[in-house]
Amino acid sequence: MIIGNSISPLSTIIYAAGGISYIPLLDTYANSKSCWSVFKMRTTFTGSFGTMRLDADDSTALLPYNLQGTPDLDALTLFANGGLVTLKIWNGQDLAETPLAQSVTGSQPSLTDGSGNPLLENGILAPDFDGINDVMEVPSSQSTFRFMHDGDNSSTFTVAKFGNSLNPDQAYVFLGNNAGSSDKTGVTLSYNDRASSSESNALNNVISNGAANACFNKNNDVVTPNTQQIISVLMDADNSTLIDRSRVFVNDGSVIQSSTSSATPSTSNATHNLQVGANGNGGNNLEGSIQEITIFEDNYLTEQSDIVTQINSRFNTFV
Repeated sequence: MIIGNSISPLSTIIYAAGGISYIPLLDTYANSKSCWSVFKMRTTFTGSFGTMRLDADDSTALLPYNLQGTPDLDALTLFANGGLVTLKIWNGQDLAETPLAQSVTGSQPSLTDGSGNPLLENGILAPDFDGINDVMEVPSSQSTFRFMHDGDNSSTFTVAKFGNSLNPDQAYVFLGNNAGSSDKTGVTLSYNDRASSSESNALNNVISNGAANACFNKNNDVVTPNTQQIISVLMDADNSTLIDRSRVFVNDGSVIQSSTSSATPSTSNATHNLQVGANGNGGNNLEGSIQEITIFEDNYLTEQSDIVTQINSRFNTFV
């Protein structure tokens, strides 16, 4: 069933937080490989935000977007009825409408607290991952995201919060399919604050080829924990200029480049399915929230600033 009012396609959407108008991102950059967001991202998308599950009785319902282009919090609160609601399916808004899914009830991110109150960041719904076993996955996707590691270009834009304290002392993966290991094939995008590895508020991204790292970009003191941020990661694993194999941006900051890996990337499929909130094999689970991930099979270095500006106009992440 659907609770609340569904949203019809609009050319410009006004959302409730300050009445700001925005054109959905995928109306401008239509060729997204995948897109999961708490905002409506394409005017021709007629689906819901996703399938929510009531923990008390295991019932499910579709959570619609409201007329402001965000998940209907009234519908969520009504469905919660004072209890915990989790996210079972997060619908994709790319043209293929690729979903994220989690059928295991104890591994679904939360949409409300145990009393039925929606979990929010900057007034907008924020699916919360518990840092223990919460994770969502793109089923049968080992070949789907091969462009992220095989030497083709990829551009990933994420709105997330890492940790629930100012000193997490943990490593969290927010997107991955190589189990965080160089002897597997794929990618890992992660936050690291472990004192044991001399990493402090680091943003890392790794491309591995099954034997070595074709790209390893590790940068300390670039991320503020327990704070919503926009992370841009642009990867080109076979670039002959090694530092250009990975470009990272935090909010509207300058480009961060540090990779010195020179291994040849693999054209094989990824070892695991792509996971959001873990490394592809259910490890390094994220504690924090993810509100949006958009992945393009393109080099969007020139467009990166404009895309971040569009994202920030919706989330108000930085001034």
